[in-house]
Amino acid sequence: MSSAAPADLAFPDQIESARLRFVRPPAPEANEGQHDKAFPVVLDQLHTLFSQAAVARFCGFRAHQDREESWAKLQAMAQDWQAGRAYSYLIYRRDDPSRLIGNQHIKPQASRLNLGCAFAPDQWRQGLALEATRFWLQWGLCQPQIWRVEAFCDAEHPASRGVMEQAGMRFEGRLRRFFLQPELQDAPRDVLMYACVRDDIGL
Repeated sequence: MSSAAPADLAFPDQIESARLRFVRPPAPEANEGQHDKAFPVVLDQLHTLFSQAAVARFCGFRAHQDREESWAKLQAMAQDWQAGRAYSYLIYRRDDPSRLIGNQHIKPQASRLNLGCAFAPDQWRQGLALEATRFWLQWGLCQPQIWRVEAFCDAEHPASRGVMEQAGMRFEGRLRRFFLQPELQDAPRDVLMYACVRDDIGL
C-alpha cells in the first residue's frame, strides 16, 4: 500500500475554517540565513507549543527540551510535505494571525487520510479541535481520490474521543499496543480508531 498522497491530490499552502487559519510551515533550509524575519518567531512559537508536556502527552513524542528539537521538527515537516508523506499545518486563529496555537497533521495513504491535531492548553475547551477535525474531514471526503478519513486517540483520552464522535466519525474498534506515547510510558498503548467514509455522508 502506498504511503504517499495520490499524485493529483493537492494540499493548499494556506486554508481557513470559520475561526482557524492553517498555514504550511516554512522550510528551515530556506531560512538558515534568517532572510525571512518571521522564521525565528515561528520557530520560537513552535518550540513553546511542543515543549509543553500537556501538548506532547497524547501526540506520540516527548516534550521538546530545546529549540534544536523544534528546528528538527520543522525540517521533518518540510521533508514530509515535499515527499507527499504527510502534511503538517501551523494553526492560527483568524482573529489573531500572529500567534501559533496548534498543529494539524494529515497523513495520506492511498485513498484515505489520517488526521491528528494538537492545541495549546489555553485554547482547549473552545471547540477548536472539533472545528479542525470537522473541517478536514469534510475537505478530505470532497476530494475525488479520498474515500475514508480516519483518526485515532489514546484509549484513556476521553476528550479526543468526544471530538471524533461529535465530528461524525464512527467508532471502529480498539487497536491494542498500537501507538507509542513516550510522555506516558515506554511501551505502546491501546488506541481507539474512528473513521468516516463517503457512504456515511451520501457521497
